[in-house]
Amino acid sequence: WIMPNEYDLENVVADISPTPLLLIHSKEDTVVEYMHVERLLKRAKEPKQLLKYTGSHISQNEKKYAGTV
Repeated sequence: WIMPNEYDLENVVADISPTPLLLIHSKEDTVVEYMHVERLLKRAKEPKQLLKYTGSHISQNEKKYAGTV
């Protein structure tokens, strides 16, 4: 499964600034590889933050982090 180019965040992530950007991802995600969030983080401008968690893609961490953002 491949996302169409018009939805490729790598092409536009730098344009989000100065709006704060929060990326949330797990190294254990088997649906979206972790290297994708690393590439987005590298291209994004400040302010930016990466929240790493342990678990699968859209895991039970939804409950754990509810209300923290």
